[in-house]
Amino acid sequence: MSRKTILKIIPLMTAFVFSNSSAQRGIPPKDITKITHSTNYPEHLDFLPEMVNLLKVPDGWMVSIAASGLGKPRMLYHTPNGNLYVTRRDTGDVLLLKDTNNDGKFEEVKTVAAEFKGVHGITMKDGLMYLCNNNELRRYTVNTDGTLSNKEMLFNDMPSAGQHPNRTMDFGPDGKLYISIGTLCNDCKESDREAATMIQVDPSTGKRMIF
Repeated sequence: MSRKTILKIIPLMTAFVFSNSSAQRGIPPKDITKITHSTNYPEHLDFLPEMVNLLKVPDGWMVSIAASGLGKPRMLYHTPNGNLYVTRRDTGDVLLLKDTNNDGKFEEVKTVAAEFKGVHGITMKDGLMYLCNNNELRRYTVNTDGTLSNKEMLFNDMPSAGQHPNRTMDFGPDGKLYISIGTLCNDCKESDREAATMIQVDPSTGKRMIF
């Protein structure tokens, strides 16, 4: 067999070997591996006053109940005059809590905003309250008694955050409103450029941009 013929055979054999190994990809291994995993969930316990004693605080500090029976509160906003606003995502409303006798406990609870599905983020500026859910930003006038009126929608097209819909927001020293926007999931290819960003909102115009 000539040297030229041998050189022709070697590439053919090499190609055959590599094509054969490629064809083996994806074939399950002969050994079967069994994996067992366990998921533990914390047990739900209804709140009892004595549970407060389980909280550990530094010496000189004390924990007491300011309000109870609020369902599932999410975000809090405490005003200079002592009022406390609470957003409740699951019920789609906002509560106003008042400490009427300045004893550190909120005796009065009132619903001041309702029918706002998934409401979460809350902040105030210049006598106006801003509330947001996954997609929508609303603004209200705060009345002297703490109730809300004159509902105004600034926009309702923030990108859907899927697994991360809970917006948080606050005003910066520049007077602009900043809102966090989450990702659709932990490992998603985002199609909306506002996903996984912080946006800056001009409260006077409602226009927004990626910060």
